[in-house]
Amino acid sequence: PCTEPHVAMQPPRAWVEKFPRDWDPVPYRGESGYLPHPRPRAGYAAMIALLDDHVGRVLSALERTGAAGRTLVVFSSDNGGPTGLGATNRGLRASKATLYEGGVRVPAFASWRGRIPAGTVVNAPLHVVDWYPTILSLAGAETRQTLPLDGRDAWATITKGAPSPHEDILINAVPRSGAIRMGDWKLVLNGSVGANDLEEATGKAKGAKKKAAAANTSAETVELFNLAADPGEKNDLAAAEPQRLAELKVRFARWRAEMAASEPRGPFRDY
Repeated sequence: PCTEPHVAMQPPRAWVEKFPRDWDPVPYRGESGYLPHPRPRAGYAAMIALLDDHVGRVLSALERTGAAGRTLVVFSSDNGGPTGLGATNRGLRASKATLYEGGVRVPAFASWRGRIPAGTVVNAPLHVVDWYPTILSLAGAETRQTLPLDGRDAWATITKGAPSPHEDILINAVPRSGAIRMGDWKLVLNGSVGANDLEEATGKAKGAKKKAAAANTSAETVELFNLAADPGEKNDLAAAEPQRLAELKVRFARWRAEMAASEPRGPFRDY
């Protein structure tokens, strides 16, 4: 696993200088008192470039040792880019720690010479948890577990263009917010509630945060998007598609009923 890019942003100065100074014309003051790299966009880009360089070293080592043809290489981000720290999400709504596509749609690829056709593009929705049963299956290991797996074997989707192995994909579910995707359709409940803020999401916030959360309770939002036509989630179709909305609500309620209780365990800050 690799934590690039991630706070604290500490790219070597020489790598930062590879990127234009006019990307960051005004010194960045940070959010909520947190001070990131003084050139956030260039610093973020430098971290991405470093990651690319390190991946290249690994791939070169596989070639050099003759292991490339028998090695599956998997790459995936774990969340959308934090725009406040210099990332861009190419027109997707919002950013990391949200339920919108800017927070949950991520770049991913897999490479295996002779097993995955070069240039293959997978548009079917998958989830990062699918890698576990997929790799187990490829290795000939037992996929049955004591508890049921959330992931599905996605090898046929990746290599043969088969449909997604999921009827629906739960994005998140806590008492005050959540989201689910079914095919091209996505339901978002209370998208303004931070996905990483368990105190706010569970209604156990204190002080000013509790007052703000209480004020937002009466303004509960339910949004419905068609991601094929509207990946930027600009057009809420909840009122126009009542039957589709009702179907996704039922599916979401089913998933939420299976969720373990969310319990804040002290201050948590993730960028």
